[in-house]
Amino acid sequence: MRNPCLKGYALGNAVAIISLKQIRDNFNYLKKIASPSICMPVLKANAYGIGALKVLSALVDEIEGCFVATPSEAYSLREYIALQAHKKIKIFVLHGFLPGEAEKLADLELIPVINTECQAQEWRSVGKGRPCAIHIDSGMSRLGISFKEIENPVFKKINPILIMSHLACADQKFHPKNQEQLKYFSALSNTFFPNIAKSIAASDGIFLGKEFLMDVVRPGISLYANISQDNVNPFLKDAISIKAPVFQISEYDSGKAFGYSSSWVANRKTMSATVGIGYADCCLSSRYRNHDIFLQKHKDSFPIIGKTSMDSIIIDITDAKHSVRIGDFVELLGEDQDILTLAKRCEITPHEVLTSLGSRISREYLS
Repeated sequence: MRNPCLKGYALGNAVAIISLKQIRDNFNYLKKIASPSICMPVLKANAYGIGALKVLSALVDEIEGCFVATPSEAYSLREYIALQAHKKIKIFVLHGFLPGEAEKLADLELIPVINTECQAQEWRSVGKGRPCAIHIDSGMSRLGISFKEIENPVFKKINPILIMSHLACADQKFHPKNQEQLKYFSALSNTFFPNIAKSIAASDGIFLGKEFLMDVVRPGISLYANISQDNVNPFLKDAISIKAPVFQISEYDSGKAFGYSSSWVANRKTMSATVGIGYADCCLSSRYRNHDIFLQKHKDSFPIIGKTSMDSIIIDITDAKHSVRIGDFVELLGEDQDILTLAKRCEITPHEVLTSLGSRISREYLS
């Protein structure tokens, strides 16, 4: 597939083609099934590698607020909203802040998620009465205040507008931990913070049942990919495809070794193509031969042979039914190998597939 319309074609880069319309469609579907809960997208890690400012611009008319992980992520979104948005949007900072950072968050009207007593004390001191959120650790053992800390009166003096937690096993619908965390979080939050909005469901949690929806849901990966169990949800679709250019085509005799460590040896006369995408660009690993991962062109599937290099991979095109030429683009991610399938073949999560996208990949946005 030659496509000179892609900017990456001229640059020689791999290209990520991102549908902002599909992201909006995914968001509106999640918003509909979570109703009447408020749906606030998670835009951390540059919107999972997609591009936080682009995603925010696509959703700005639909949302009341959003979540990021760190203060630095919040600063860039706040600047965009101040310059471009026609309404106020709440920005929640999941990590809260490091010592000495609270005043800057307050000045920019950002909303820290308070995870510790120290953060609560500093926010009370310099937050100027501005709102915050409180994270209760209900069983993830990662962030949040514990049962022992929750009775500290400082947490009721910092103007929380949201009480939240995070599920550890939401991707496993029938895991008993889900109900355990729900009951624990509900008991603590309703006892110590009645009449304040609650949130426990992120992407997978939205599909666990009505009792998990509460007041606010926080879709992240599900905005960009169909990660529903068994990939059967017809209403969520992947919003990204990845294509990479063919730089060289060669023919070798049987017995020829390919790539670093000579890890793959041809057992027949082999036609190979070198493709301009490597572990600096995406989730492909140099640690092992990615023999279960394929690139596609016109429904032909080409296995990767040899180890992935930093800037390139080698594919076996010997059995190609259609011609492959230098300058053609072949597809790593798309209809024939979706995000969930690629993640399983790489033995990683869909989140890692997206967040591993390197800065060298050209991102083309379809509105």
